[in-house]
Amino acid sequence: MALELLISMVVIGAVIVTALIHAAIRIQEVQIYIHRSLARKKAQLERLRLIVRKLMELEKQLQESRRRRDTVKAEYEVLKDKLRQRLMVDRRLYVLDDRRTRDDRSWIVVMSHPNFIASVNSRASPQANVAWRCGRRFLIWALDESKALEKLEYRLPLDYGFKVVSVTEKLDPREAGEKKVRRDHRNELQDLLARHEVKDVK
Repeated sequence: MALELLISMVVIGAVIVTALIHAAIRIQEVQIYIHRSLARKKAQLERLRLIVRKLMELEKQLQESRRRRDTVKAEYEVLKDKLRQRLMVDRRLYVLDDRRTRDDRSWIVVMSHPNFIASVNSRASPQANVAWRCGRRFLIWALDESKALEKLEYRLPLDYGFKVVSVTEKLDPREAGEKKVRRDHRNELQDLLARHEVKDVK
């Protein structure tokens, strides 16, 4: 009787031990699964962080590219406007007055206005406004530069916002040739006198 009881207890103990071993193995497997799942999730989160960081960098690069594109486009428009203005200025030469005396010389005066439409002529075209802002060239006959400016400023008063950009004398090709010939002759005369030690020549 006692032997049977002892055997029963041993069997029950063995079953309990076996169950505990299986439970421990199962718990270890679950722990390994959880650890691997956490590692996978951590790796996925890291990949997501890298993807988000890369997307943010691409977004910054895209914004910078758009800014550069807008800057280049704006510079292109400015250059195109300047070129259009330059072409407009180079193509036009306005004759203020055909009347001239024998001693008058021809002058090219460039006049500009910052906003011709608003200050002078509200019915003027936008192209005219651009041309005035860049500057218009006028051919004027006068004895000297001051007389030329006096004639032009009488027609285009500075009080109205007009501004003198430049004044240059426009030489007739024949007149320029004559002046060059006279200058060459003068140089030859000075060389000749220099050989004879004549220094005070005006």
